Amino acid sequence: MYNSLVVDSFRDLRVHLAKTASGIDRFHDLAAPIIRPLDTYYWQNERDLSRVVLLGSWTRGTAVKGISDYNIAYELPGRFIRDQAATNAARSEAKLRAFYRRLMTYFPNAEFRPLSHSVAIPIDRSTVINIMPCYRMRSGEMGYPDEIFPDSLRQINPMVGCNAISRLDPIERENFLMVCRVVRIWRKVHSVPISGLLIDALALKFISKAVHRLKPPYYQDCLLRDFFSFMANQERSRESWTIAGVEEPIIRTGDFEEKAAFAYLIAQYAIEQAANREERSARAIWRYLLGEYYPAA
Repeated sequence: MYNSLVVDSFRDLRVHLAKTASGIDRFHDLAAPIIRPLDTYYWQNERDLSRVVLLGSWTRGTAVKGISDYNIAYELPGRFIRDQAATNAARSEAKLRAFYRRLMTYFPNAEFRPLSHSVAIPIDRSTVINIMPCYRMRSGEMGYPDEIFPDSLRQINPMVGCNAISRLDPIERENFLMVCRVVRIWRKVHSVPISGLLIDALALKFISKAVHRLKPPYYQDCLLRDFFSFMANQERSRESWTIAGVEEPIIRTGDFEEKAAFAYLIAQYAIEQAANREERSARAIWRYLLGEYYPAA
């Protein structure tokens, strides 16, 4: 049986992360200074929150305050979609570039991110909002330019993976959320090149077969150790993955397997130390893995 202080530290971390995941409530207040000048230019100051769609980990419940970005899709007027659907793709592309330039003019500290076709705008030292352009499709849904088929739109699904997550057993779901959040912390502390969406996709695959998936928080350290092993055993030649219910591939952003393998060894050592009642050593090891986010002794 592992030392109770180590168990308590994970319980405290789990509770803290669950509370901060409610940061979705701050979304509109944080986005307002960015949306306001766009509304003024594109919509003659007509403000309508239905034109803004929140995407990503905040919708899935896997976000960590101070680590996870807020990803927003902003609707452009109908004249843009008419150009997009026309044969004059160059004109449409020029208008998209103008959208990006406008944002970077409004916010000089912003950065264009070509992989996600978005502009990252720092709000403070720990909060970033990524904003991408989108269009209202004839179906009424939002769509964004398809880089594979330039003259078409790909429907935005703000609830990527949410249905698969909701179908998990309640205990299984809580364990899944804990893994996703804690691994985001590890990613930041150790600069691991893996996207949040890929973390969630791998965690969904992992949790369905995890030995400790239906066990109480007492086994959080074992669950994390096993997930690091699962990550480490991914095929290093693999370039993309999928998440349940979504056709769009999740592209690899770097080699994460080696760091995951090292994290597995470190976690296993921490578990062994705890089993030997070396609680100070065990907690110091977890603090190495998770940095200041792990509760101090």
